[in-house]
Amino acid sequence: MLGFMGISGFFGLGNLQKIEADIILPEEIYAGVPCTAQLLVKNASSVTPRFILRFIIGNCSALLPYLPKRDSVRLPITLSFQKRGATVIKKIAVTSQFPVNFFVRSATVHTDVAFTVFPRPEPLPARFSPPAVTADNTGPNRMKRGSSGDMESVGLYSGREPLKQLHWKLSARHDELFVKELQAETGLPVMVNPDELPGNFEERLRYACHQINVYAAEGRAVGLTVGKEIFAPSANRADRLLMLAALACYDQN
Repeated sequence: MLGFMGISGFFGLGNLQKIEADIILPEEIYAGVPCTAQLLVKNASSVTPRFILRFIIGNCSALLPYLPKRDSVRLPITLSFQKRGATVIKKIAVTSQFPVNFFVRSATVHTDVAFTVFPRPEPLPARFSPPAVTADNTGPNRMKRGSSGDMESVGLYSGREPLKQLHWKLSARHDELFVKELQAETGLPVMVNPDELPGNFEERLRYACHQINVYAAEGRAVGLTVGKEIFAPSANRADRLLMLAALACYDQN
């Protein structure tokens, strides 16, 4: 019996050696909302495969039944973070019941993955109406270009524009075709300020997060005032993520 336990212990510990792991997180992670990340798992051993590996991050885990020698795999794992703000994953626990189910052995893969958890988006309750938005008609983000609305400028015909946008009078005076570049009817840029929203502090941040995402989905340039920090209206996705990060880290301490 002792010999069997010794052999199983030898193979069990060896099964957890030379395991490398890293994690790729989605760009948008919201507090309390499950998200799917990707574990990059590699068996650095050139001799033996690995069996029945469970990777654990916090209270979440993913099972990898088999990993050949000198092979790597992407393993999906569902994660959930309850608190908003700057977060770091410093380690990934690895456990295995191989070669028998009597013992569960474990190891730790150290990592350093920093990211930001945004406030959970929540719409304003029905009893509240959205506050009056602050419109800004200046700057390059004044309107999103489209195929309707007022004429914004004139450009050369590329072949992609509908014929109804051709500027016939101007084209008749030149050897080239010109088109009317029109504003999209998506509304004026807006500013969001959580201090102007109802509810307690955390609720206001969640409402502001929801408003930013809704305005962005509508194609509107949206800006943010959070504390003393001001973000100019923008329809750029990267700018939207910066605003959500500012909400996530606002007065975190």
